[in-house]
Amino acid sequence: MSGSIAAIAAYNGTGTQSYGTTDKQQAGVKSVFWNDYDTNKHFVNGCSVSEVSSNKGTITSEETIVFTFDNDIDAISDLHLVVETDSMDTATNNPLPPWWMSLLIERVEMCVGNQIISTINSAGLIKSFLDCETPSLYKGKIPLNSGIAKGAAAAAYSTIFKLPIFNTLDNDVDCSYLMGLANNQTLQVKVYPQNLSASDFTSNVVAIDSPGTEFDFKLFANKCTMTNAERNLLKNQVVPKRTNITQSATKFMSSSTTFNSTSPITINCDHFNIYADALYIIAGEMPDDSSNPGVTSAFDIEVFLNSSSYSGILPPEVTNVATSLNQYSHADLDDVYYYKIPLANLAMSKDQDFVPLGKYDSIRVVLTPISSITTSPTFVNTLSVIATGKTTGVYQNGAVTFTTF
Repeated sequence: MSGSIAAIAAYNGTGTQSYGTTDKQQAGVKSVFWNDYDTNKHFVNGCSVSEVSSNKGTITSEETIVFTFDNDIDAISDLHLVVETDSMDTATNNPLPPWWMSLLIERVEMCVGNQIISTINSAGLIKSFLDCETPSLYKGKIPLNSGIAKGAAAAAYSTIFKLPIFNTLDNDVDCSYLMGLANNQTLQVKVYPQNLSASDFTSNVVAIDSPGTEFDFKLFANKCTMTNAERNLLKNQVVPKRTNITQSATKFMSSSTTFNSTSPITINCDHFNIYADALYIIAGEMPDDSSNPGVTSAFDIEVFLNSSSYSGILPPEVTNVATSLNQYSHADLDDVYYYKIPLANLAMSKDQDFVPLGKYDSIRVVLTPISSITTSPTFVNTLSVIATGKTTGVYQNGAVTFTTF
């Protein structure tokens, strides 16, 4: 008996097999070999990846870069920000993690008309880098699968960050921004760099001899064109469309501050109002155990919605996912702090079990050190809670309004 017939030969209409399959033609039974993919008809459309124009691509100081989308585009998705420095040098200072170029940026704002619909901070860019499965750091345009060693000679480095909005998601959900239905508004991406001086990076962010003298910022996006028939169909009705989005909360504290089990770190996230699938705690550096310099500590995590604990105290063994991330080795990511608290069953959710954070008046994330810790500049400047989830834009009369709930 050929192996390909085994399941059919054993079929008798009983057991678990019988609940999902049949060997008879019945109402509602579908073919795997000829299904909705083959029979559903869609409007034809076209798309291409291309660069978005900006007011200034190359800067030598912390100037704001504004990317403006042309108004002849119907749909936009999968935005990638490329950051490049001409001659970064680590000859005498410490090695750098592969995601270090996220520290060049204070924040990225997504703006529709006068509305800021999403702000992505340095921690959000670190998360974007770590979530990418392909090399995102380049040296002289060649992929680099490691961090940058101490003593590395001056060279040109670049990094690509996939922005966490308007993406095509893993479950084939298209979260594009429908620019053709909001032709009365302008879509812009604004990038606000950090202070780019070498002294600022050495003392406040991360030890770099020289981050470079010139910095290039480019934005690429997938731009789509609809047919007149599809565009007119959508324009002549109210279109509510969900998109993926993130929100962040940062704990403001001083470097060299000590925390312990009786004095935890509490991060206020009351402004979160998205339909959320998870919370991530991101920091660019793990704090050292105060009694064991050079030995990193860890945290128990508890999330409070109003006055109730969401899931009790979660130990680091449950939430720490940093060592399983992308193509970089554990050694390259040894200091990064990347913890995850699922709010939904991410393996199968279609968002029916997401949590509407906007319906809670008080949202707190409490980090309790396993041992006493003392904060460092990088930890202080990057520690954030990142909420991931969705929001809804309502397209009507040539404009869109995003209602974050």
